[in-house]
Amino acid sequence: MNRRILPVVLGALLLGGGAYSPVAQADASIPIADFFKKAEFSGRPVLSPDGLSMAVLTPRNGRFVLAVINLDTRASTVVASDPEWNVANPIWVNNRRLVFSINKGGDEVQEKQTGGGLFAVNSDGSGFRKLVISIKEAMSSNLPYKPVSVLTRVGGDSNDLIVVNNERGRDADLGASDVFRLDTTNGRMALLTLTIRARSAAGCSTITR
Repeated sequence: MNRRILPVVLGALLLGGGAYSPVAQADASIPIADFFKKAEFSGRPVLSPDGLSMAVLTPRNGRFVLAVINLDTRASTVVASDPEWNVANPIWVNNRRLVFSINKGGDEVQEKQTGGGLFAVNSDGSGFRKLVISIKEAMSSNLPYKPVSVLTRVGGDSNDLIVVNNERGRDADLGASDVFRLDTTNGRMALLTLTIRARSAAGCSTITR
């Protein structure tokens, strides 16, 4: 008798229990369109050195823009945007200034990823400065593209960054990589490393200072 009752009980549960209904699960699921929306934020938020502001990348008109949130007031200000590019990789220079690059995101194939560059702006949207041209600009000007990698902030209220660049090389891959101090207000770079090659009777030696 127990063998006859078990199928009946299971059948009642499957037919009468909404928790097992595929229709009920579909009604509570995420809309298909949501999977094709841009994320609310891109990457991770970046806290300012004093912990009072946060830089975030948020979508607007199909592109990610750079916004700064005042953590005391929760007010946000868009400080950098471009209709053709996503803002990417924000870094705080000090408590009031940031640098960033640009890209096309995952919407474009590798051959069209001609962004890069390095740009600076204040946390209120003022003081914009192009520090390094993008790959697209370098290609259109028939110039080698030489990216700048940020090593660290100088600290305090300084507008300078310590960066690596192969300015003395012929292109992005060939040549010496040097450390520079970059002023984000005017784009000037001061060489911090200097390689001197001296020939001796025994051959060629390299001295770095």
